[in-house]
Amino acid sequence: MMQCSQVLKDDQQAIDWHRLAVHNDPKRLRRISQSSVAEIFNNMPLEDYRKCISELRNACTYIKIAFPVYMRTTLVNEVVTSQEIKEPNHAVSIILIQLLTDVTRFMLTAKIVNENYIQLEQAQCDFLLKELEGTDNFHMESILVKGVNLKEGYFRKILRKAPHLHSVHLSGELCSELLMYLEEHPRSLRFLQLDDAMVTDREVVRALVGSQYDFETLGNLMCEGTDVGRVTAIPHREISHLHVESHSVTPCGGMVLLHYLPKLQTIQYSPSVYDTLVFLDRIASVKSSFHLRKIELGNPSENSLISLNRFCPELNSLMIECYDPGLESFEKLANFLELKHLTLRFISEELILSAIKTVGSNLHELKIEFETAFSISVSTIQEIQDKCTQLRKLHLQHVHIEMRPGDVLSTNRKVSLTKIVQLKLSKSIIRSSLLERLLVGNNCIETLHLDINKEALTDEVLETVLRLNSLEKLTSVYIGSGLLSTKAITTLMTLKGITKLSFDLQQFPSLQSDSVKALEKDVIEGNYRCVLESNVTY
Repeated sequence: MMQCSQVLKDDQQAIDWHRLAVHNDPKRLRRISQSSVAEIFNNMPLEDYRKCISELRNACTYIKIAFPVYMRTTLVNEVVTSQEIKEPNHAVSIILIQLLTDVTRFMLTAKIVNENYIQLEQAQCDFLLKELEGTDNFHMESILVKGVNLKEGYFRKILRKAPHLHSVHLSGELCSELLMYLEEHPRSLRFLQLDDAMVTDREVVRALVGSQYDFETLGNLMCEGTDVGRVTAIPHREISHLHVESHSVTPCGGMVLLHYLPKLQTIQYSPSVYDTLVFLDRIASVKSSFHLRKIELGNPSENSLISLNRFCPELNSLMIECYDPGLESFEKLANFLELKHLTLRFISEELILSAIKTVGSNLHELKIEFETAFSISVSTIQEIQDKCTQLRKLHLQHVHIEMRPGDVLSTNRKVSLTKIVQLKLSKSIIRSSLLERLLVGNNCIETLHLDINKEALTDEVLETVLRLNSLEKLTSVYIGSGLLSTKAITTLMTLKGITKLSFDLQQFPSLQSDSVKALEKDVIEGNYRCVLESNVTY
């Protein structure tokens, strides 16, 4: 009789989640039309453009005529991101689809295996240009190409047809091609990232600052305090984000770029941007500050924090890795009035506490990271809860939160971290009693990532978290391990805003594989909004 009652109870739970879980809205007519068009491309043998070139041309012509530019960009990007490019002929197809439909965002990425790029040969490049003969200008505003190279000169010919380009992210040989092009044909670039590049200071400076003066002369003028901007136009003075990854660039090049590109907000160039700033400050006759808003600082001392504040008074995001043994506190961080995002890597608990007490009330994002398990006290977590009242994102990595003598968990679960939008605990250890108290009174959280010790997360703990918070905005959940039942999983699936629930089934001893697979099937067949993934690891 008891067994029969349990079956009825389980059936009732199943009925409840089926009734409460949110279904996908019916597809709008426009979305159905877009999906149908995307399917046209997916049914073509895109791996070899020669087998489908006529169909491809016709489809691109139809899309270009039928859809406005931003809608067709979304449609084509959806097709492109679904492709895994492994061969040159496949790359040609993806290039053609985007150029013939004339999209604003161009994307071409191929996996780099053993440092080998996909190389387009002369005949393939000639074919591309012939297909583009009737087009004078593209709407292209941003371009991302990684893992693919073209024959020398051909990439520049494509760039000539893109006068509206403002964002570029490239890798490999194309980086040099781009700089050669920019030297002769400036664009209104605001974002430039060059990965795995073989470029020099001279090449970067000539392309971005201008070729009227050579690299050495620019350096001398900088030291003398001469305002080159009054003498000659700097072609890319509007650029705000610059990232160059090359073994051939030096701090000297970084100094010139910092000096002559006044609107730079982020720069990754030489190994240490801070050291470059210090060197520039020493040699320049006119002391100046910069508009940098994001920087990484290694082994800081008190003096380096003072200097950094003078160099970058508008600093918004700071990553500190390790620290000078003589550094006793982070009190100097109080001078960074715009600081909203702080990452602390391999920092002592005493300095973590100092940073929280000093700038915690201003922070929107806090990351505390270690390479292996590092113990911190419950009282440190409570300090974050008390001081970081404006926090939107909290990320703890390889943190072991432990009770120490003198630590007390209040019986009253006080309201804390009410504005958190993203909470991420990675490879961390936490007590169940603290996990229940970590978020209380929150109605903003959208992303929850719990990669923690499995005994910390039980049905009872989850029930408490759900009761103490309003999770209607929660859209994405990842759980690395736990002692949750199937009922707990389906409870999460009934949350109003949930669209994705991921977990590693092998780390859940209470879950049966067959039951979870049946649940995944139910979700798909029932057209439920929440996507269920049971074999996800991070």
